[in-house]
Amino acid sequence: MGILTIFTFLIEKFIDAVGIFVIGFTLAVIIKGFTRKILQYVKLNKYANLAGITMDLETDIANILSYALYALTLLWLVKTIQIARFTLLIITFITVLLIGFTLISHSKDLPLNLFGYYKLRKNKIFRKGKFIQTKQIDGAVVKTSLTQTIIKTKNGDIFYVPNYAFFGK
Repeated sequence: MGILTIFTFLIEKFIDAVGIFVIGFTLAVIIKGFTRKILQYVKLNKYANLAGITMDLETDIANILSYALYALTLLWLVKTIQIARFTLLIITFITVLLIGFTLISHSKDLPLNLFGYYKLRKNKIFRKGKFIQTKQIDGAVVKTSLTQTIIKTKNGDIFYVPNYAFFGK
């Protein structure tokens, strides 16, 4: 094979990869928005709240679908550009290491926040929209997640408070 043939092959693979990437990620974004709109239309969160589930299922389900499409796009991309299995294994290993280091570096407060979230949920202390008053913050609860509670003050300021901060030492 001549240099021109190899160069043409690489350019074709690059164009294919860019096309797959753009199409896949665009579809993922569109489907995420479309799914979220459908789930909002059927008021999934409202019915979930009636069943005692206070998670934002509309957003979570839309996110999971988009992540699945991202993963399928990446698999299609890898197959198209014919990355060797060894190279793919190295990329996967490095990605897992980076995710692991990220989780470890953020895990210091994670158990405390999860415990705080459990206590908040068990004791039904905070609900969305409930006005709370602490020594430092007065405001309405916007959202409670696994790691933090979002509070909006009367002035419109938004505070992200770790869940463990609501409990004494």
